[in-house]
Amino acid sequence: MLNIDLSCNSLTWQIPQEIGLLIALKNLNLSWNHLNSVIPSSIDELRALESFDLSHNELSGEIPTSLSALTSLVHLNLSDNDLTGKIPSGNQLRTLDDQASILYWKPRSL
Repeated sequence: MLNIDLSCNSLTWQIPQEIGLLIALKNLNLSWNHLNSVIPSSIDELRALESFDLSHNELSGEIPTSLSALTSLVHLNLSDNDLTGKIPSGNQLRTLDDQASILYWKPRSL
């Protein structure tokens, strides 16, 4: 499976640790739901992930440092959640949308 789009489905579950088993996944969109957990640490297993959208949920806790392991990631949207912390460095983001953390993020070069 390369793409999962479960956006706008009123989902209320927690993101399972088993999400990390989907190692070939390229695009994951869980936006506009009611997900109410933390981002699982197993997310660092999704090394092929290029686009990751968790916007408009009820996620809380720290933005996991394991996101830095996602070296293929070019689009990340964490906006409209209750997440804290900084976007980890080390990845190749081209698009960043996290209105809560954007104040902490500085591009290395323009």
